[in-house]
Amino acid sequence: GKSLHFLLRGSNELGKLSYISTSETIDVPAISLTQLVDDHLPKDYILISDIEGAESAFLFSDSDQLQRCKQLFIELHPSVWNGKHYSIDDLRMRIFELGFKEIRRIHTNFYFERDEQS
Repeated sequence: GKSLHFLLRGSNELGKLSYISTSETIDVPAISLTQLVDDHLPKDYILISDIEGAESAFLFSDSDQLQRCKQLFIELHPSVWNGKHYSIDDLRMRIFELGFKEIRRIHTNFYFERDEQS
């Protein structure tokens, strides 16, 4: 039943999440990472995430499911979660805290692997 507001900006590459509904946004159905993993993914999985700023939601509030994630390909965006502003570096640090190591970075796109020592 939850949805997010997605701001259309002429191209899907320019769109982004909006925290308010306007005439320029569309509502997009949302699903939690927990529900997605539990319902559709095997024990170990690879996550590819390009969700235009919504990544902080699962990095901070649904992160237990990332324990089963072996590889993470993610585009990071500065974002706001629960009233707090996060930079790309803040989000990178959170991913490190969750037990991943950075393998490669190209601009705001990252490849992380589970650090088996954590």
